[in-house]
Amino acid sequence: MATITWRGNSGSWASALSWQSFAVPGAGDLAVFGSLDTSTATLDALAFAGGVDVLAGSQATMLLESVLILGGTCLLAGGTLALAPGGVIEGGTVDLAGGDRKSTRLNSSH
Repeated sequence: MATITWRGNSGSWASALSWQSFAVPGAGDLAVFGSLDTSTATLDALAFAGGVDVLAGSQATMLLESVLILGGTCLLAGGTLALAPGGVIEGGTVDLAGGDRKSTRLNSSH
């Protein structure tokens, strides 16, 4: 399992530029958000990860607007897991050891 670390700038999970290794995590990879991170990672398209670690002290937000297929554990020792309409984690487990989970409502103009 490769460890792939978020760069610390808000952006799309699906963009290779958002990750330090310039590679988007795959089904066998561990996605990591650092302890000093304050950015938002927006998962706006189907994604895969072997696991996710949001380190203690992190204020990062994982905004799920689509499906994350998880092979292992999503450990939130810090940060926030925000579930927008359509945001789902399939498989794996979520451990809110020190993080937070919230549901969001997206406003739209009609």
